[in-house]
Amino acid sequence: MLKRLLGIGTLLAITAPFLLNIPLTTSSQAQTFEVSTICGYVLDSLGDPIYGALVEVSNSSTVLRNITAVDGHYCFPNLSPGNYTVTFKKYGMKTVTYNVVVIDSRIAVLNDDTRNITNVLSAKGYIVTNYVQLSDLIADMGKYRAIILNRFVSIPSNQQLLQLLETANTSNKPLIFLDTNSSIVFFGGTNTPTNHAIHILNYKRSVIESAGYPAPDNINEGVTGKEFVYVRVTNTSDPAFTNVTYDYPFDNSSFYLVDQSASSRAYYSGFSFSEASVHPLAELVVNGTVIGSFAAYWLTPSGTRWYFISVAPSPLITYSPGTDSVYDSSAVDVLVNAVKAIAPIPDPLGNVTMQPAPGTYVVTATAAISYDYSRVRAYLRLENVSDLTAEWLTTPNKPARMWLPEGSYSLIARNPVYGETYASLSVPYTSNINAIFDGKRIAVIGDWRGTLTDFLNRSIGMVIDNYSSITAFNSNADPASYSAVIVNAWYNPYTESAPSDYLDQIGSLMDASYSYGFTIIYLDTWFLLITPNGTIVDDVTGVQGLYKFRNDIPYQYGYAAPAGRNQDYGEGHVYIIINESSPVFTYVGNVGDKIYVNIDDNRQDFAWVGTLYTGNRVAEVRYLATVGADNLPSDTVRWGIVEVDLNNAEGTRWFYITFASDLWPGESYSNNGAYTDATKKIILNALATGLGNEVPPPPIPEPWSLPIMVALIAIAAYFVKTIRGQRP
Repeated sequence: MLKRLLGIGTLLAITAPFLLNIPLTTSSQAQTFEVSTICGYVLDSLGDPIYGALVEVSNSSTVLRNITAVDGHYCFPNLSPGNYTVTFKKYGMKTVTYNVVVIDSRIAVLNDDTRNITNVLSAKGYIVTNYVQLSDLIADMGKYRAIILNRFVSIPSNQQLLQLLETANTSNKPLIFLDTNSSIVFFGGTNTPTNHAIHILNYKRSVIESAGYPAPDNINEGVTGKEFVYVRVTNTSDPAFTNVTYDYPFDNSSFYLVDQSASSRAYYSGFSFSEASVHPLAELVVNGTVIGSFAAYWLTPSGTRWYFISVAPSPLITYSPGTDSVYDSSAVDVLVNAVKAIAPIPDPLGNVTMQPAPGTYVVTATAAISYDYSRVRAYLRLENVSDLTAEWLTTPNKPARMWLPEGSYSLIARNPVYGETYASLSVPYTSNINAIFDGKRIAVIGDWRGTLTDFLNRSIGMVIDNYSSITAFNSNADPASYSAVIVNAWYNPYTESAPSDYLDQIGSLMDASYSYGFTIIYLDTWFLLITPNGTIVDDVTGVQGLYKFRNDIPYQYGYAAPAGRNQDYGEGHVYIIINESSPVFTYVGNVGDKIYVNIDDNRQDFAWVGTLYTGNRVAEVRYLATVGADNLPSDTVRWGIVEVDLNNAEGTRWFYITFASDLWPGESYSNNGAYTDATKKIILNALATGLGNEVPPPPIPEPWSLPIMVALIAIAAYFVKTIRGQRP
């Protein structure tokens, strides 16, 4: 295919300081800071993120390196306290150096199942370690500045609970006890104790109070409308309420418990202590009545502060959207402020601004497809420059700005689906580059929740056309404008019935693919819906629809359809075994490798293709039960990825892939979704293969930290392979 890159030879005027003939890389004067962590973002002088900058952290015993991510982020978690030199380098930019002193910022959390606590505190510079077993936390307590007790996996013994309190008291260790609505959450009809910390204190009240520690004598919990629960702060001077936003409109010292825009209801839990030594800080008000405290503190005999706060994350209520109840940011701020009060630390190193090096000129780069010049995402690499950091990222919304010294360069642009394109540029005579990839647009059918579409938008950089159903596509789309169509689902059974001409609608898409040469990827997963009137719906996913008409499609339209198809769900990891070599596994795995489909061991839905009329069977579906044994679906034939060649003039290829998006919540392509990066890479590779492109090598590795020698060896090997790639 034609690969092109257009250069516009218009010199952009640069102010005099950048035209001086002095060395390309110069260093700014090192400054010294106290920091909690060496994390933050690298930005250019206009405030845009710098992708691919090299960050080096070193002292007498440690040398670590890290590459900034696409958003400019860098982070070196878990560094030991001490003195470090931090250096930021990027081709064409001045080197920036800081001397920093890392302060101990380690805290521990008991059972942060949702990682809500870890995420919010890590962003503030804390190094958070999560413990599951209380005994392990007690043994390691001396390592940490403070302890947050979210939830116990089971009700602790009296001895173990008192050991926790005594150890914290004698070692002057600050504690924060959390709570939320209900000590019971229902999963699949099974009662699962959540055992949040303040609930446990109340349950063990007599034992705790007899040992001289406070325990709540009452807990009042429930669920109601989001607008009826708010927190009234009675001690606004306490550090836990520093800079808290009071958004309850009828009281200037109150805030809503839950986010009014992100919640449909409010789960709440208020507590009360009879001990006068416990100091209430804020009340929980439900339907105009105070039902208990939201926050309080107690001072140990040595003056160490222990906080009690009803802001625990759980499957019912979280710190970010994901359930029907989300804490108000003010409520989360109370927890963050409490941690800062008992374990104060300086800020992270934070944002670092890099300036262009003297003697450089700016070259602005964009990328687009040839069909309609829609902007896409592209990684840009100077092939004749050995510097690791001579790589940039251009997106539809943010052109890349490359600051280059005078000279001639060979540039390669890469997109994960549209492949590669090349050009030469001469600086200072070239100031604008537009990378043109050969190809058309991409469409998705039936991505109800939009996570597949969003993933493709982020990965390819193009606005993907998402059609609600096959009927909408056939009625409104110009099939000649597409290089690929992904069928997630043929229609949405929650809002509509299957089309009356269902077979003809599918056949029309197949005919268009054959005529115009666009590839089709049919997705699949477990899906079965029983409607209120008792009708069973099991023909929704891309592969389900083909299987429904498995006897009709070959005879009426002349195309193959899967002769066998089935589905199941497992309580453990779902994975595929690669059976045959295929471009869809490029940079993913080799024949015989096990590729995990889902990111955790929660229940995972999956499906497989059985007997086929035709097709290249390249991967097999399996799942790993929680007991650790490999399990197979009941069918003898169980293919997870199948390739089908149409043998037409265009060389069109179809794929059956069992990675459908969000037919049930959980099969997600979102940033924190259930599908692994390898699973998502297979989808991108299938698109690239269907478009007739070789799968390009990955960009600069994602952020890593390695000793210098290991890092240099890996980097050298990577770029030797890259620059030896065949040129058109």
